[in-house]
Amino acid sequence: MPEWTPGCVLAEGNVRQPYLVAGFRAPPVRHPDIPVLDVLCGLLGLGRSSRLRKSLQTDSGLVSDVGATVVAHRDVSVVALSAVGTLGTSPASIVEGLLREVELLRRAPADGNEMLKSIRRLEAGYLLEHETVESIAMSLGFFQTMGDHSYAEEYIDRLAAVTPDDVIRVAQLYLKPGSVALFAYAPEGSGGSGGGTEALSAAVSAGSRSIPAEAIREPGVPWSADEEFVRPHIAREAPASVSSRRTLSNGTTLVVRESGHIPLASIAFGFRGGFVDEPDDMLGVTRATLKHMVRGTVSRSASQLADAIEGLGSGISTSVDRDGFGAGATVLARHFAEAAGVLCEAVSL
Repeated sequence: MPEWTPGCVLAEGNVRQPYLVAGFRAPPVRHPDIPVLDVLCGLLGLGRSSRLRKSLQTDSGLVSDVGATVVAHRDVSVVALSAVGTLGTSPASIVEGLLREVELLRRAPADGNEMLKSIRRLEAGYLLEHETVESIAMSLGFFQTMGDHSYAEEYIDRLAAVTPDDVIRVAQLYLKPGSVALFAYAPEGSGGSGGGTEALSAAVSAGSRSIPAEAIREPGVPWSADEEFVRPHIAREAPASVSSRRTLSNGTTLVVRESGHIPLASIAFGFRGGFVDEPDDMLGVTRATLKHMVRGTVSRSASQLADAIEGLGSGISTSVDRDGFGAGATVLARHFAEAAGVLCEAVSL
């Protein structure tokens, strides 16, 4: 499990505006609190009407950009608040503003309309990420490497069930002021004008305690769940007749999902690994391996491999991130078997 070290770090350089990221440790990607944290980040920093945008950008002009997101991994996740300050703004003032909005979220339930807006935007984003057979295959493959492909479908149900009390609970559990890891990159000389590391640490404390009672907003609209939630067709759980999971003799897990409304087929290979598993003296070896994968196999040159897959109207895509790596291709359904053979050949090198 990666170590988590709270604290404040300030670096100075040839920039005109301060850049900041405040991180809080969160649970792994399949933990039931991840959808709640997604809603929390939506309330804080998704869209122009979010709390951080209203408070730090529209009202006070401290930042030119601000946002919040959950970066989820198999062993640990991070709730990240990021901001770009305006000219002349001290990093400490931005930090205090960020932590003040976090503290407000920890102390009082969100307005009902706020909650619906955040959940609906996340639902829409989820469906946009699953509108093609390729994106569905990649999502199933990703969560299978994380332990269970079914989470790709369960996520939207968990999202629809989030309540304001859930948001307060996870905010109090994970977004504690004393657990924040803060990094600021500021214009040269910022530290010498009252904006050094000590000032950042003081701002963390100030942001979490300078909340007068009148500043805590009472929810204007009581919370009630949206109209009865029904999964959209694209995210509907597949019946056993069109969905299966098998473990092959070589230990590979094969997940198959059929969909009759799009005449395309996608195949994606996913492997656990990625940046975090690379030895210190071989950083980048995974990406290098994937690049060589499409440059030929034992029986085909790079040109022949390209001709084979592109002759089917497709190409081999590769990806690598912290938790895993993989390759895939999408073709007309009638060419699936041939494309699968070419991709298997490339993956096996």
